[in-house]
Amino acid sequence: MKRRSGFFKRLGKGVLGLTGLRLLDWIEVFYLPDDGVIIPIISKSGCSTIKEALICKFKPGFESAFPEIHQIDPAKETNGKVQRLKFYQYSKYIKFAEGKEMHLIMRDPAKRLISCYMDIVTSKNIMYEHPSELYHWMPFGPNMTFSNFSKRVYKTPDYLSDRHFRSQSFCLNESVSRNLLNLEIHKLSEFIKSSDLIPESYRTSKRRLNPSVKNDLTSPTSEELSANSEFRKRYARDIYLFEQTSR
Repeated sequence: MKRRSGFFKRLGKGVLGLTGLRLLDWIEVFYLPDDGVIIPIISKSGCSTIKEALICKFKPGFESAFPEIHQIDPAKETNGKVQRLKFYQYSKYIKFAEGKEMHLIMRDPAKRLISCYMDIVTSKNIMYEHPSELYHWMPFGPNMTFSNFSKRVYKTPDYLSDRHFRSQSFCLNESVSRNLLNLEIHKLSEFIKSSDLIPESYRTSKRRLNPSVKNDLTSPTSEELSANSEFRKRYARDIYLFEQTSR
């Protein structure tokens, strides 16, 4: 009976996702209520580093490695100074973001997608595991070639995408951006080096940001992927925004 109940629960999530009533994967935000600042947490874009750094701002010396950092409740660690919010409906996310200051931290889109693929083939991350639990119905397995992986990614719209390959700009559509009090877009390394949201102690500690991606035999280099027309179409807005931050 329990197994059947789980099946129908997953089926319900899938149906709601396909009809656009529920995101298959939530939008996660770290919120600093005293400053009215929101930082979307984007998988494969320095998410672990950003979480640790923001908690460290209010709890000096805090450390937590992957994957444990994603189980940490920042409100408990910071006495409510940093809050973790999750949105299953985009409309609720839009309403919450209104009048806030957003800091969007981005990673090179090509390196991010290759890193996502490497996580799959090494079984580091399971796509659609949380919160949809649809990984059996939407399989991304360790035996996938990059060609098959990328074809599936290119055909999947953002509202049905797993967070690890969903566009980084998904959290910044026009309805969100036009109602923000302020918007700043950063590369991860520059955010850690220069943002007032990051404590000096964290900024000067020895940390390896955006490590180089080790490709397997089936995956292209980031330069080759950046030139691919299908990739550029799928992640056009990410590429544009990231290039703007690089100037």
